[in-house]
Amino acid sequence: MFYPALSNGQTGSSQQPGLINNSQVSEPDFSMIGYATVARDGVETTTGGKNGEVIVIETLEQLIAWGAKREDNYNAETVIIKGKIEANPSVLITIKRGKDISILGDSESNGGFAELKNISLNIRDYSNVIVRNLKIHEVFYPNDCLTIDHCHHVWIDHCEFHSKIGPGIGVDTYDGLLDIKKGSHNVTVSWCYFHDHMKTILIGHSDNNGEQDKNLQVTFHHNWFSNTDGRNPSLRFGLVHYFNNYLENISDYGFAVRNGAHAKIENCHFESVNTPIATDKFKGHGYACVSGCIYTGSCTEADNQVSDPVDCEFWDNQIPYSYQLEDVQTVKSSVQEYAGVGKVKLTTSGKQFIQNNDFEVENYTFSEAEGAIRICINGSKNQEIQISVYSITGEKIYSGKAEVIQGNQQIKIPLQKNLKGICILAITSPSKKETFKLFGN
Repeated sequence: MFYPALSNGQTGSSQQPGLINNSQVSEPDFSMIGYATVARDGVETTTGGKNGEVIVIETLEQLIAWGAKREDNYNAETVIIKGKIEANPSVLITIKRGKDISILGDSESNGGFAELKNISLNIRDYSNVIVRNLKIHEVFYPNDCLTIDHCHHVWIDHCEFHSKIGPGIGVDTYDGLLDIKKGSHNVTVSWCYFHDHMKTILIGHSDNNGEQDKNLQVTFHHNWFSNTDGRNPSLRFGLVHYFNNYLENISDYGFAVRNGAHAKIENCHFESVNTPIATDKFKGHGYACVSGCIYTGSCTEADNQVSDPVDCEFWDNQIPYSYQLEDVQTVKSSVQEYAGVGKVKLTTSGKQFIQNNDFEVENYTFSEAEGAIRICINGSKNQEIQISVYSITGEKIYSGKAEVIQGNQQIKIPLQKNLKGICILAITSPSKKETFKLFGN
């Protein structure tokens, strides 16, 4: 990557506000760097859905169906989200057990990005994941905008996350913008914009999960944190390399390192941050090796709450990738100019997501007395299929198997609860999965 830069490992010194260079900076190389590039657990580097099928999603129903389709799915796939998709009430999309996906915001949509409002993405037990050029915002509690659970090789790049902050907004009106938990490793978060939120980023979710979360391993670089309260981020147990980030107008704390976690914090700009860096704010001392940072506006280096030991020697062999530090004096300018959505051009060609390709649901009836759905399905051949029904919020409300003969057949699906609103029916054969939208009473 090219920046007006210091060499790898070289650090600057604390500067006064008048020395900051806020002139326009040249467009950087946005190639992936950090832990996401490092070979581990059978993955050479993070490539997402490269060389897989490319599909386009434009509606909430398609997005829910695609999330169901990705369960136990190990085929490479790239999804292009177009325009704005909004949910009311809040919807949780869970993508679990699989590998090799990219979730990209369409560069040809209005503004050059796609957005999800009140829609939470929860990616768990996955490897090789890319999320880029996507705005996720105003996701109501208890869901987070984006959750990464027990994943490895994840690149989150040029995204925007926010809610609202101010009068009438409580600490639990919204939950987190980004959670990285349950031992997720080989993760890079780069050039993202986090703003107007109370609880921004949580890395490690519990004081009681140290055995798993000691494996947490994340690189944060060139991210913009603005008008937030705390957790920018809050780190338990694991490792974070945090460089060239810009934080402004933070009412509580910037980076809290706790529970024996280690953070290497380099060439970051803290502007009007109440407590820029803390190692003892919460239970369990954390280790913060800080160098080359500057403090402007209403804060100074003295506002840090960093106590010994800082254990900088720990990092001698802990960064297995090459990187180049940007001169701290230009970090604010480059991050404000290039972080967030609409700053990268991504390939947007792909085929429309089709929900009813091989199976045809000819009709269905819902019997309140029976507590069941009866579906007339036209199958293409004799086979066993897996049937699942999901609520509009992503909850699985039925799962079972059925024998299908070629031609028309009626299938009864017993439900534990009444079907209301829009539900998604997923039918999985040995070769593929198809999904359909059902309207309940």
